[in-house]
Amino acid sequence: MDSNSSPTASPPVASVPLALFRNGQQRAAVKKAAPVPGVGIPDLPRGSEAWCAAIRQWEDPAATIGGKALKEWPEEWYTGPMRTITGVKRNIRKVIATEFYWWVT
Repeated sequence: MDSNSSPTASPPVASVPLALFRNGQQRAAVKKAAPVPGVGIPDLPRGSEAWCAAIRQWEDPAATIGGKALKEWPEEWYTGPMRTITGVKRNIRKVIATEFYWWVT
């Protein structure tokens, strides 16, 4: 052992093949199409009135893409393959609406 090396030196960083990294990057860059056509949840606006838009989407069929209020959506629209597309957004709107109803009653 020479004077510059130590017994606690870390292993080389390049332990994952670069080909796997490149393929993963390409897959992430491709936008997935929604498995259920015509179903979607618009983004909330920024600012202090975003909670109003969230409650509107939860209650009003015209505030979402699909013709139904989020609270009336069939389970297959926000679970399974749709959980990463609409499931998270729907759950956020549900939490906001539930908290709002809790505070006003």
